[in-house]
Amino acid sequence: MALTFDATTTGNTSTDVGTLTYSHTIGSGSNRILIVAVSVESDSANNCIVQGVTYNAVAMTQSAQITAFENGFGVGSSIWYMDEANLPSAGANDVVVSATDSDVGGSDDINSGSISFSDAGQSGEEASETVSGGATNSLTDDITTLTDDAVIINATHSGNAGQTTSPGSGQTERWDFNGTSSHMGGGEEEISSAGTETQAWTLTNSNRHAMCLAAFPPFIATRRIFSIT
Repeated sequence: MALTFDATTTGNTSTDVGTLTYSHTIGSGSNRILIVAVSVESDSANNCIVQGVTYNAVAMTQSAQITAFENGFGVGSSIWYMDEANLPSAGANDVVVSATDSDVGGSDDINSGSISFSDAGQSGEEASETVSGGATNSLTDDITTLTDDAVIINATHSGNAGQTTSPGSGQTERWDFNGTSSHMGGGEEEISSAGTETQAWTLTNSNRHAMCLAAFPPFIATRRIFSIT
């Protein structure tokens, strides 16, 4: 059984506070998972570290994070998740992202996209990868899934606002929006057969970039076999 898409939301702040808060409405269903992707831009890589993400005031678990210093700015990308055991009942609750506080021209850029599913495995990510780059208009990385019908989550950061991202073949774009001095893109792809997959994004501006990938398996019911003698 594949993961079942539920909902997606985005949030952004450009005020020099180091914290972003926005609401995500999660649906009902069984074996749910909430995944939050974050992109940050600042004046150094150290100031792009996401210290934590909460949902409904409960801490989420980090799947992957990368920070880099590209073309005079710090860039960061990360992915976080929460599974059924810690999720609240269906409804709207706050996602709160806490990043190292610093400023770029008087403001941080903290961008985030959240996505929820049901019918998800409950053991977190089965694989993750990260990549960063300077003056290029494309981001590409390979990730190896371990389970049939796993979903690969993509989170991209680009250092210029006023642009768009385009996903590679088979990928579904869920986020494509601009902050004050940066852009966040991303989405997902369901992989029917486990193996190595290439995730690619094309950007309209060749500037500083970072990307995280994380693969999440579907829920697999335990089968019991009885022997009659």
